[in-house]
Amino acid sequence: EGFVSKIVVYKGSDDKNKMALRKDPSGKWVLENRFGLKARPEAVESLLKELIDVSGEIRADSKLVFEDFGISDASGVHVILKAANDKIMKHIVLGLKRPAWNMNFVRLGAEEKVIAAQKDILLRLNLYDANAKLDENYFADFKVLSLDTNKVERLEVKKANKQSLVLVKRSTDKGAPLVWNFEPPVKGQEIDPAKIDGFLQNIANIYGHDALDPALKTYGFDRPSLEIKIFIAQDNLQPIQLDVGSYLEPQKAFFLRILPQGTQGAQATEGAQATQGVVFRVPESFIQNFKNERSYFLKEKNTQKSKKK
Repeated sequence: EGFVSKIVVYKGSDDKNKMALRKDPSGKWVLENRFGLKARPEAVESLLKELIDVSGEIRADSKLVFEDFGISDASGVHVILKAANDKIMKHIVLGLKRPAWNMNFVRLGAEEKVIAAQKDILLRLNLYDANAKLDENYFADFKVLSLDTNKVERLEVKKANKQSLVLVKRSTDKGAPLVWNFEPPVKGQEIDPAKIDGFLQNIANIYGHDALDPALKTYGFDRPSLEIKIFIAQDNLQPIQLDVGSYLEPQKAFFLRILPQGTQGAQATEGAQATQGVVFRVPESFIQNFKNERSYFLKEKNTQKSKKK
């Protein structure tokens, strides 16, 4: 399992529509045919765990009866495990007919032995019956960004045709705790850290509807309506950047692009792992959370007054 770098899945009768999962340079699983969209690691690991050992009771040993088990090359489900050099490590064919609700018929590559394995690999592929189609969305992770909000030390928010709003977390005195402030500082204006945390939590919980081809030029990123830059503590790379493009009136959604830290294609840091090079279509309800004015981040006036007394 630890050496598997790519998983290819297809139905024998539909071998042109293959689902391919692969590890990117950072070791994260992505959907190869979906422009680098992240895969849910728990879904991939669960599938690999079931594929490690496919032993069981031998039910047949001749290809002449493959169709009786729905396990011929044409009727079965093919799962191919590949190493980093693209060498095939294991080729498994699953029968779409089941010996029991929690069992699968399995054969290995060109072998003719049909095994009844005490596991449900088909379920791990979300193939709950013989007519079910492979669905990449079952493995897809549409969460735009995974972010440790505690490690953010600088935040820049820029709306179209407006000056950037810059917030920085730093210590006012040596040994003093870190506090948020505007940059440049504004005398008499105290920032509410809970408002900053809520803003960052909203960013960390954006989910897209789908991932789109980042090579297209029709998303409006040349004139973004909103840009957000997130700087991670003790990280010398470029910030994580979110660009909001054109609005889609029929879908009530925006195009959203994530620019990775560092150079294009660089490995994400421990502080935040972003889906790199992927453009999402995101419901407008998520984007509306980020169009706050400067006053939003301030503590309530009555709180400030009580502190002055």
